[in-house]
Amino acid sequence: MTIEEIQEHLTQIALQRELESLAAHEQAMKDLAEATEQEKKRQAAMREEQRLAKQRRICIENEKREAETERLRQEEKHRASIELENETKQAELETQHHNQEEVSRHLSELEHLEEKIKKQIENAKVINADTEHIMPNPLQRFLQSSPE
Repeated sequence: MTIEEIQEHLTQIALQRELESLAAHEQAMKDLAEATEQEKKRQAAMREEQRLAKQRRICIENEKREAETERLRQEEKHRASIELENETKQAELETQHHNQEEVSRHLSELEHLEEKIKKQIENAKVINADTEHIMPNPLQRFLQSSPE
């Protein structure tokens, strides 16, 4: 083997190694591009997953807020119905109390009138008893004087 053959052989080896190096570099660049693309897809999927999780969280928070609002509305409605019921009962009690006072007042008036009438009857009896002895009833006089 001559020097020229060796040089040519070395040149071919160097060229082949250069081609292998370029092929390896090219493959590494393809792998890098593929890995970069996969990383971009992974990050996009992660962002989408985070967006969906945030959307679900917001939806859950809104549902909780709506449920709390509805619960408060129901409590307010219940409280208002209880207040109305209490006001109605209070009004009924006041009406009953007023009616009882009216009945008591009427009873008192009737008792007073009864006492007044009793006094008048007693007075009339006394006056009548006195007048019967003084001036007898004409019917009694007739009956006493008529033959039996």
